[in-house]
Amino acid sequence: MYDRTYPGRRGLKPNFEEGVKGFITWAFAQECCLSEGGVRCPCLKCECRPIISDPEEVERHLKRRGFIKNYWVWTYNGEQLPSNVQRTTTTHASSSRSHMEHREEFSLISDMVGDAFGVNVTYDEPQDFDQEELPNEEAQKFYQLLQEMNTPLFEGSSDSKLSMCVRLLAAKSNWNVPDQCLEFFAKMMLDATPTKDNLPTSFYDAKRLVSKLGLEVRKIDCCTNGCMLFYDNEFGTNDGSLEECKFCKSPRYKVRSKAINRKTKDNEKARKDIEILCNRKELELKVKPNGKLLKPKANYSLTSEEAKAICRWLNELRMPDGYASNLARCADSSTGKLHGMKSHDCHVFMERLLPIAFSSLPKHVLNPLTEISQFFRDICASKLRVDDIVKLDKNIPVILFFGIPGRPSGKKNVHWLTQKELLAAHVHVLINCVEVKPYLE
Repeated sequence: MYDRTYPGRRGLKPNFEEGVKGFITWAFAQECCLSEGGVRCPCLKCECRPIISDPEEVERHLKRRGFIKNYWVWTYNGEQLPSNVQRTTTTHASSSRSHMEHREEFSLISDMVGDAFGVNVTYDEPQDFDQEELPNEEAQKFYQLLQEMNTPLFEGSSDSKLSMCVRLLAAKSNWNVPDQCLEFFAKMMLDATPTKDNLPTSFYDAKRLVSKLGLEVRKIDCCTNGCMLFYDNEFGTNDGSLEECKFCKSPRYKVRSKAINRKTKDNEKARKDIEILCNRKELELKVKPNGKLLKPKANYSLTSEEAKAICRWLNELRMPDGYASNLARCADSSTGKLHGMKSHDCHVFMERLLPIAFSSLPKHVLNPLTEISQFFRDICASKLRVDDIVKLDKNIPVILFFGIPGRPSGKKNVHWLTQKELLAAHVHVLINCVEVKPYLE
């Protein structure tokens, strides 16, 4: 019954597996099971308290965790004590009550650690394992985290440092607690507790320890009516690309419609004024063979295909976890539009992605955009020196006003110099000409 695995935990023994099946067959046939609707699972985690109606689930529990200690007589599953054995209060349910409560507090955390590393967690100490079974760094990291998990904050405590960190982060997630508030809670616990060695010293400390579990931040859209989540997983759910709820048909994104007056400054009359007032022939109206007028696009604008290509690039872009939210959800490659970008996403786009996204533009347009992107990256740095700020202050006017080649403005006109203007121009050239300087001297 307790001879469960081979040395080094290299698998379950056949006799134990047969014994588990025999127990389940016997237990589910008892009157107490029929009346209660299931079996009180005697595994190390459940300890005969929850009633489970699925035989396969009970089998999984026992194979993974084993039976509770000293459960030789299955009294909680309908077996009667022999007549020559007196029932005392030293049975498992009472004598190890504090032990059970202590283990129950850590059971959920141990399951989470096991899921993160892909290892079945038992309550045995790491030194019980054969040293030859710990050859790699991953196993050492696992047992180090297991030791931190099972170390109480202080003697008699039902929490460990890891469980306290998980509870802090759960509070942030459940009630949207600000980071500064969690910092205050962490410092308050340190001030109020005599034993400070095992408590998280800050919110960053809590995040660092929990990050060892392999947990990642992932934002998932939810139907506005709470019908479903828009996400994909390894079990066959592929709802991440849906644009509406598959149950109530509500749209995934809230479309904000504005009453827009269709008047625009870029009309035929404005384009005709360009010919008179500005020297920008590339934007002047062109007459098509069919008599219709063509309005050429400005050289700083993207074509429809270029905009769609940028959106496809964003759909395939992968960035480090936590660096930015999923930009792919903001890019619609069918229309070539971006929507739903958060403020941090805009910062990442401006500081890192802008030069790459608009690389198809002409150089005299792309170069100033690249310099502006670098300016935002520098000014949003975590640390800035005074001389850096002075340099940025001097550079930004040059970037904004002199980065783009100049062009004449105003209506084209022919002007003939008067005799006075011609004489003034002649003198100006002479006194500034290198060839005339020797004669002046």
